Amino acid sequence: MRKIVTAAEMREIDRLTTERYATASLLLMEQAANASARAIAARLSHDLTGKRIQILCGPGNNGGDGAALARVLWMMGARVDVILFGHAEDAKGDAHVNFRIAQHLASFAAGSNDRPPPLSFVECHDIAAWEHLAGARHGYDVIVDALFGTGLARPLEGVFPKVIAHLDLLRAAREHAGHGRPLFVSLDLPSGLNADSDERIGPTVRADMTVTFTAPKLANILPPASHFGGQLVVADIGSPLSLVEAAPSKLFLTDPADARAWLEATRYAPDSYKNTHGHALVVAGSRDMAGAAVLCADAAM
Repeated sequence: MRKIVTAAEMREIDRLTTERYATASLLLMEQAANASARAIAARLSHDLTGKRIQILCGPGNNGGDGAALARVLWMMGARVDVILFGHAEDAKGDAHVNFRIAQHLASFAAGSNDRPPPLSFVECHDIAAWEHLAGARHGYDVIVDALFGTGLARPLEGVFPKVIAHLDLLRAAREHAGHGRPLFVSLDLPSGLNADSDERIGPTVRADMTVTFTAPKLANILPPASHFGGQLVVADIGSPLSLVEAAPSKLFLTDPADARAWLEATRYAPDSYKNTHGHALVVAGSRDMAGAAVLCADAAM
């Protein structure tokens, strides 16, 4: 079983990973990028050569994950376009480092006379700039949502609802055309969700796949919020399992291995009968309200 954690518990796990286990937070971001790249490659038959990928980065650590992912995907042969919603110079910490790396890789100096720069990197500062960028037709194979992660607690505003509306149009066009491009991928959770809520709080990205890091969050698992995430991939990025197990959360996600183990443990022998599997006392229902009691007793059988 996997423990489901809150946003605060996830922050504490990250903090303890860096402080107690001497694992640099920049390394955790790099591991998140590598895990996300592997998940994307698996959806594309493990061949990213020449694939067109757009990565939409917010100004925080989720965007930093996206910028690091851009570099990893380029190293795997993809053609990557990065849009940062904000100024790279205003970013802090690990996100700032990865934005600056992406900027330099996108510079003319990173290319050569016969090869273009490894990736493109542009900053988007307002709605007008986004509308210009959105008007371009690139035919992407993958669009990565790295706008906001577990830190979001209020509805998206400013340019971001327009970004999500554009992604919805691309999804509708994809479904109308009957092909699988682009694949929409969210990092950690679809932007627009509060990690600790089962309800969306405003406009939300609808992903085909979500790569969440270390442990699933409530919004990854509980509907209707979970309906926006598509396939869920839980990626280990280097935090010791003991830190996850020590989190106060009492919520767990079962997986196929748990089901197989339970079926094996409760397998009936050929000579089984009622006295070999214990007895159950069902206390349920009330006068004229016996439906729940019947369902409960039936389940016990």
